[in-house]
Amino acid sequence: MGDFIDSATVIFETLKEEILNLTIKPGEAVIEADICSRFSASRTPVRTAFHRLSDAGLLETVRYKGSRAPLINHEIVKQLIFMRISIEEKVLLEYIDIYDQFSLADAYNALKKQELSLEIGDFSIKQFYKDDANFHKIWFERCDKLYLWSLLQDLSIDYTRFKTLDIVTKEPCSEILLEHRNMLNAIESKNKTEIKKLIDKHLNGGIRRLSSMMETKYSSYFIH
Repeated sequence: MGDFIDSATVIFETLKEEILNLTIKPGEAVIEADICSRFSASRTPVRTAFHRLSDAGLLETVRYKGSRAPLINHEIVKQLIFMRISIEEKVLLEYIDIYDQFSLADAYNALKKQELSLEIGDFSIKQFYKDDANFHKIWFERCDKLYLWSLLQDLSIDYTRFKTLDIVTKEPCSEILLEHRNMLNAIESKNKTEIKKLIDKHLNGGIRRLSSMMETKYSSYFIH
């Protein structure tokens, strides 16, 4: 029984990670027999994993075609970005009034870690976004808004995959880090007008960078 549960969990966690990091592309078929072969598993744990993935919104069943990774819903992504901007802007405005040098130093250290990962070539999408999350988390933590932060981190698989798609080529990362530095400068100068502009530009960056490719290169990844 334990081996069965472990196999289903391993398959579930592996496929979940691959769907979220776009190893399995939006719309790509995930075939039960292939997964059985890949993991040397019987159909029972594979089907259990597939059910769990479906319940989590990570797999969908297409009639007569089987299972596939769901397409990205661009409209949902835009609305979630709108929500995050609305919340994070208010938290940042509060943070500007109460920040201390310790939390600000933490933010600069998080930024430096991201910059170094680009400079020395030790880059991974997963680590970049982990460091990015640690950077933004600082004002939520200082303002005692960690519950809100946890909600924002679990918005939807559409938003998670959209953010991953944005930096899959690594090219936008320098722009993202420059925006982080500008945000810290605005915080230190207590420029609330500027921080509003910066957070809006920063969190809408993926929409701006991917807008044309959503109709061309990545068209098959999105619901139209």
